[in-house]
Amino acid sequence: MNPDDLVVMGRASGAFGLRGEIRLYPFSEDPAVFSQAEVLLVGPHPNQTRTLTPESLRRQGKRLLLRAREIGTREEAEQLKGCWVYLRRQDLPPLPDDQYYWFELKGAVVKTSQGQTLGTVKNLMDTGAHDLLVVADQDGREVLIPVTRQIVTKLDVKGGLVIVDPPEGLIEAQLEGGQGAKGAKGLKGGREAKRAGGQRAEGRERAGARQGKRGRQSK
Repeated sequence: MNPDDLVVMGRASGAFGLRGEIRLYPFSEDPAVFSQAEVLLVGPHPNQTRTLTPESLRRQGKRLLLRAREIGTREEAEQLKGCWVYLRRQDLPPLPDDQYYWFELKGAVVKTSQGQTLGTVKNLMDTGAHDLLVVADQDGREVLIPVTRQIVTKLDVKGGLVIVDPPEGLIEAQLEGGQGAKGAKGLKGGREAKRAGGQRAEGRERAGARQGKRGRQSK
């Protein structure tokens, strides 16, 4: 399996019960992607995974309980704690035109409607109301651009191109004030850690790995 064909969709957080169910924290809004996939790849790294065959899936609060054919005991399930859960790209369901997977936008070129190149998409962040593009220029300076219909006028996922029409002063204020993505990382890291129920470091790691999260252009 080519590691480049794998997309992080969740993380195993231990065992549930005595029959080998796996606690799973999903990064996807739709848990059906796990039950509909033929196989799941689980491991600490894309180059070091084992294949699991999903047999059943049920909710437990914000987490999922996964039963896999290859896991039959609590001890076996517990050994997967902390491992990333990957899906093959071919198993991801297609999305409507106004939606995208985060990993699809990473590396995309960002230009203004006037043709000015702002940089490339380095990462994405979730504010709850809408996504934010973390755009880095050739000097490594980062700015945050909201993914709304008013600002993102063209989103060409296949072509790797994002056209934006930012409000006057949005980009300049971040570059001159040294704000941008770096200024927001502390807040975001803490928010993600709170969601995950873990420490802040885990929150930052999870946020950076959440390639399989869906996004859409907000109104």
